[in-house]
Parts: sequence; C-alpha cells; structure tokens
Amino acid sequence: MMKNYLKIILTLLILGSGITVFNNLPIPFGISASVADPSSEKELGLGEFRLGDLESKLDILGTPLQILKHPPGNYNTYARLVYPNLIVDIGDGKIVVLTTTDRSLSTPDGVRVGDSLNRIFEVYGQQEPHSQEDIQVVSYSFSGGSYLYFKLEGDRIIEMSCGFLPD
Repeated sequence: MMKNYLKIILTLLILGSGITVFNNLPIPFGISASVADPSSEKELGLGEFRLGDLESKLDILGTPLQILKHPPGNYNTYARLVYPNLIVDIGDGKIVVLTTTDRSLSTPDGVRVGDSLNRIFEVYGQQEPHSQEDIQVVSYSFSGGSYLYFKLEGDRIIEMSCGFLPD
C-alpha cells in the first residue's frame, strides 16, 4: 500500500513539473519507491550541493544554460536551472531537486554515475529494480520527505536524482 502511495505522489510531482523529457534526460513516470531507512532522515545531494541549500550556492556554477519557469505546485516560486552537468529545481529559493548524468558528481555516500547496481545495494540497501522500456530504475524514499532514484542501463547507473516529495 505504501509503495503505491509513494508511486502516486512521485508521479504527481513529476507531472506537475511540466517536463517529461529534457536535455536528453527522461524523467521516469513509474517510480516505485521504498523506504530505505524509515527511522532516519537522509542528507541527500549531488556533488557539493544538498537539498535545502539556498539557490545562491549555485552561483559558483555561473549562468545556467537555460532557466525554465514552472507552475509553483507546493511552492510560491519554482524554476528549473540547467547547467552542463546538472539540472537543479528551485522552489522558493532553495534546491529541491538535483539530477545528473555526470560521473564527477556523487551522492554524499559516494555513489556516482557509472557505479554498479551492487554498489547502490551496498550503500542504500537491497531493492527490487523495475523496468521502464530498456531502463531499470531503483528508488528509495526517506522519512524526512526526500527521495533518491537511480536509472540503470545493464547494471550501471546512467542517471541519478534526488529531491523532496510533495507535502
């Protein structure tokens, strides 16, 4: 029951963003999340950026290649900033979603694009991947309202994303 509830919430969040494919980074619609550790919140991010950081922390990346405004959903303001190796969603001036296909950016736990499915399991726990066409997806949700998902081709990560579930 909880799996279906999280799947619906994530799907609504993604549908609410208004983008289904962007800069060759398809956003999955069939996310199946399970709670990796329901007792703790998890610090999530990519590279030096963490969910909840102020938008101004992105200044070190320079000017985004694109800025896309979106309906705010749970936020007063919402935009997607596209950088060469990172897509960042900003809600009310804070980082709320991070997505990358670049192996130079890792999660705080050291998982990165190019790592194996077994590496994900070592760090975040065993999880049943599900298929979306030729892509496998493994996703987790955490008690602090955040999620983490990995897209795999074969047994290798090709994309990682983390963000906040909607309130």
